[in-house]
Formats: sequence, C-alpha cells, structure tokens
Amino acid sequence: MNGLKYIRIRCNLSLGELAEAIGVTRQALSAWESGKKTIPQKRAEQLAAYFGIDQTFLGDISDDTKQELLQKTMFLHDETGKETYLFRPKDGTKDLRDVTIKFFNDRTISLDEEYILSRNRCKETIAQTELLISGHTPKAAIQDQMLYMHRGCYIYDMVNSLMENMYHLAPLHKMPFFFEIASILDAMLLAYNVKGNASGTADNDLSPYMDNKWITELASLIKDHWDPIKTDCDRIAEKKPDIKNRELPEDHKTLSDPQKQIKEAEARYLEMIKEIPSKEDIPCASIKISLNP
Repeated sequence: MNGLKYIRIRCNLSLGELAEAIGVTRQALSAWESGKKTIPQKRAEQLAAYFGIDQTFLGDISDDTKQELLQKTMFLHDETGKETYLFRPKDGTKDLRDVTIKFFNDRTISLDEEYILSRNRCKETIAQTELLISGHTPKAAIQDQMLYMHRGCYIYDMVNSLMENMYHLAPLHKMPFFFEIASILDAMLLAYNVKGNASGTADNDLSPYMDNKWITELASLIKDHWDPIKTDCDRIAEKKPDIKNRELPEDHKTLSDPQKQIKEAEARYLEMIKEIPSKEDIPCASIKISLNP
C-alpha cells in the first residue's frame, strides 16, 4: 500500500490540490503514488513537513504502519475554504483547546467523496420515503391516498420525534439513544422476515456497534405479539369472497339492482367487522367491499 496516496486521501486532498500545495505537477505526484518514480529527497522532506509526519510513512506501508497512522491525531485546516485535515496543527497555534482535533476511521476514498455518496444516499432515502408515504398508488382514490399518507406520516413522525430528541441529548447519550432506535427497527425487520439476521442488511455500517443479542430477543417478543394479530387478519381475509375466480350462479351473472348491491355490500361489511375483536387488537383503518357480485 502506498503511504503517500493513503495519507493524501486521509487528509481529504485531491491529486491537484496536493500538487498545487507543494508546487509540483499532478503527473509527478501520481507517479510517486503509483511507485513508478521515487520521491526526490527534497520533495519527501517537503511532503513530510506539510503533512506533519515522518518521511517513513510516504513509501510502501504495512498494515501495522497503517495502524500507526490511524492512531495519529489529525487537525482541521480550512484556510482555503476546503475542509482538510493534517497531522499537525495550524502554524502559530498556541493552545490545542482552541482547535478541532479528529481521529478518523480507515477510509479508501476521500472525505469529500464520502460526503457526496452520503448526500446521494440521503436523496435516495427521501425519494423512497416520499414514494412509500404515498402508498405507491398515485392513481388511487383520494380517500385511499389520504389513508396511505396518514399512516405514513404517523410512522415517520414518530421516528422524526425520536431523532429530534436525540439531537438535544447530552453528547454521551446521543449514540446509545440512536442505537436503541436502530435496534428496535432492526428487530422489527428481523421479526417480520424482511431481513435474514440481526444487523444483516447489506448496506449497514452500524453492524459492529449493534447489540445483536438484544435485537434477536426483541425480535422474538415482537414476533410473538404480531403472529396472533396476523393470524386473525388472515382468518378475516379468508372470509372475503373471491370475486375474480369464483364461478357465479346463473342469477348472479348479470348485475343486480344497484340498491340491492349496496345492501349486500353493507351486510358483508357488518359481517366482516364482527370478526374484528377490537380496534386495539387489529389496527384496521378501513375495509373495502366490492359492489360487484
């Protein structure tokens, strides 16, 4: 692994930005990073001073050497209006309490590139949320669209309230509270077979920090609560006539009087709601009854 390239990415500098900072061409810098050319001693000294590290980190580095870099303090530098981090404080710094100090995890792309990916993911999440909150049915009747939106807003409003509360917590409480929210949602996904195992989603960067034992136990509780409700709902659904596939009697092959159809629909509705134990047991927001035979 080339140390110069690794350090440049870690400091959030592009090839062009670092080349301009030390007064060389992008081509020369690229050749040093690829190992095609050796870094001249004078430039090695310049790079080491610029980054605030020893020259030994500029060549090929081992995993152990990389770990040394990961444990080094990094300081915010924003003189050019761009957020970069070096292994040294700004020139003239008298008190480190007045500067931003960071310890970054390992990364293979720059902070700017990660930020772009995060922004794109955010846009995709917002777009998906807008789609789901509308029920995927823009051509549905207004009453149905309202139902989908009310349901969606009810769920997302609760999540938003929890997230808003998190931002007002003391710093030491923020992350435990966040992981508690994530664990509960993770457990629901697991309980409803949306995912195969705790924290097992493909795009989950939180997995190492999640309490999988707690998630699995919580998922079991959720599943024990949900299964009877789902069974009752399935039982009610089975009583609904299969309009599309059933063979209609001769006297039903033509539409009956509209008023008669209405009465039949009202009777089926009354019969169906008798099967619902209570609103608390089964959260049914509405029931559709077809007027067709």
